Amino acid sequence: MGGGTGSLAKAIAEAFPQIHCTVLDLAPVVAGLEGRRNLKYMVGDMFHYIPSSDAVLLEWIMHNWSDEECVQILKNVKKH
Repeated sequence: MGGGTGSLAKAIAEAFPQIHCTVLDLAPVVAGLEGRRNLKYMVGDMFHYIPSSDAVLLEWIMHNWSDEECVQILKNVKKH
């Protein structure tokens, strides 16, 4: 979520090829980025929808939002 160009997800995908990583971010951020066999990019908004997954990585996300917005993000994570 809010993964930008996916530098952390790329490192995880390369180190652990059995793990499938999805980078979720807004369209202007992920437009034109190409995934790999176990890395894909998905257009989305963490305030509206977070795709189902086994784990969600929030690196450098919560510091940028108000407490209320952080609660909304975490509620969306919990839905899946």
